[in-house]
Amino acid sequence: MAVGFGVASGFGRSPDPGGDFWISEGAPYTPRSHFAFSAETPALVDAAYAAAIAAGGVDNGRPGIRAQYHAGYYAAFVHDPDGYNFEFVCHAAAAS
Repeated sequence: MAVGFGVASGFGRSPDPGGDFWISEGAPYTPRSHFAFSAETPALVDAAYAAAIAAGGVDNGRPGIRAQYHAGYYAAFVHDPDGYNFEFVCHAAAAS
């Protein structure tokens, strides 16, 4: 079974009617995949991180600037219960 979805409107809108993100059943990949989700503001990164932690995620990098990537790279990282790394990132943090 596979499920696909995308953003229907607004920031991050998907041009693919089948969706840009697919989830399917099967054996986990090794090494575990990294998924990055764009956020329009640093506050949305903070909110996504807090929601993921509240849902049982494990901290893998609190929200903050990651200047090693670029000056406006504001991100947070969470491992889900299966060990996948989820990143929430705003690329415009320096302009905020």
